[in-house]
Amino acid sequence: MQIQAITIPNAQLQDTTTYQSNAIIRENRGLAPISYKDAEWPVNIIRKFSIQTMTLAERTALLNVLIADAANEVTIVDHDGYTWVGIVTTPIPELVTMCDDCSYDVEFEFLGRRIS
Repeated sequence: MQIQAITIPNAQLQDTTTYQSNAIIRENRGLAPISYKDAEWPVNIIRKFSIQTMTLAERTALLNVLIADAANEVTIVDHDGYTWVGIVTTPIPELVTMCDDCSYDVEFEFLGRRIS
C-alpha cells in the first residue's frame, strides 16, 4: 500500500504539538504521587494542524486524501520541512468557508512520529 503525502505551504500552516508520555501515576497512602514509566514505552506525539486560506482545489485535494486514507498512514511535511508519518485521528475535519469558492480553513489532528 502506498502512503499518501500532504505538503502545505509555509504561510498557510499553524500547528500545536502535544506529547503524551504514557506514565502511570498513583497515590501512596500519604497521598503523595508515585509515577512509573518504562523506558521502552513510546511517547505519543499529537499534532493539531490548522490550515488557513486554502483555495478550492487545495481543499478538495486535502479532503480527498483524508477521506480516502482514513485509518491509513499518511506522510505530512510541515512548515519547518520535517516529515511525519502517522494517522489522522480527527474523524471528520472541521471545514470553515471564509469566502465562497476562494478561501477555506481546515483543522485536523495527527498522531505520528517524525522521520526526518
